[in-house]
Amino acid sequence: MNKSFLPNIKYYEYAYHKWFSDDPVEWDSWKPASPEWDYPDQDVTRFSKIIGENVDIIKGKRVVDFACHLGYISLFCLHNQAQFVTGTNVRQNCLNIADEICFRAGYNNYSFVNSNIYDYAKTTELCNNADTAILAGIFYHLHDHYGVIESITRSTVKNIIIETTNIETDKPVVEWRVIKESDVSGFSGVSVDLHYEGKPSDKWIEDIMHFFKWNLQTKDHFIMPDNHPANSKRSVLVFSR
Repeated sequence: MNKSFLPNIKYYEYAYHKWFSDDPVEWDSWKPASPEWDYPDQDVTRFSKIIGENVDIIKGKRVVDFACHLGYISLFCLHNQAQFVTGTNVRQNCLNIADEICFRAGYNNYSFVNSNIYDYAKTTELCNNADTAILAGIFYHLHDHYGVIESITRSTVKNIIIETTNIETDKPVVEWRVIKESDVSGFSGVSVDLHYEGKPSDKWIEDIMHFFKWNLQTKDHFIMPDNHPANSKRSVLVFSR
């Protein structure tokens, strides 16, 4: 499996070690668990669908990576010669790790911004003067998909990559659930006890994007493995205008 679109695994591994470790993890004293360890096949498949197959709208482009978590999608964009990458999240500790791995990888053409995606004026501002927006692993955690897409549409962005869970239906529906705030992954920044999040079907996404005059370029699917904590069928939809 071609992995040339992925940087050295050590940055990805370091980010997760730093995130999950109960003890302080610092670059100068940290060592990979095994020199033989490489990107798991399921991760290569996922990142291939999000990044590897979309290098044409990343290379030389200004990219916004929403809910960037530990910054590895941002790093992958930099590795594939993005002109500039802006990563956003509401968790500053995640952004600190993201900044460190991109710096350690030798890049300086990036910025990580603490921003709530539901601050629509800020979302539009972050997308202005950008070419490509990436929404990977966030769309099925949102409660206002319409507002997010509308705010991106108001900007200069010309391409959107959406990775989301796949609902087995050809109808334009959203499956809603109520979860405890402690279970939320930190995308919203909401500080209430309960939180709604909706999983839209591919058809719903296609219809709302068509409403905002976006054109579907590609759509693909892949399966997360049974042992993955977010085991599911995923969709990657790419739109342009």
